[in-house]
Amino acid sequence: MENPDTPTQPAEGATQSAQTGRQQRKKKEDSPESESGKLETIEHWAATLEVPTWLVAAASAKHRWPLGLEITRADFESALEAAETEEVR
Repeated sequence: MENPDTPTQPAEGATQSAQTGRQQRKKKEDSPESESGKLETIEHWAATLEVPTWLVAAASAKHRWPLGLEITRADFESALEAAETEEVR
């Protein structure tokens, strides 16, 4: 039997916020400088894509990234998606 006090879905505002963040990054992805295979630091991608600090910190913690790590844009965005949709209880 399910506990009625335990949410099974993320809060509606959290879902909308996550979708809005992805949409904004997608717009920046359409720019000519979007070289998915190019290695850059996580700090570079965070600044270029204007990713919120909390999300970069969440992805860095989830994937145990050290400062200055160079990764591709595709890997960075994939990690953001994973961190953004992580359910924390």
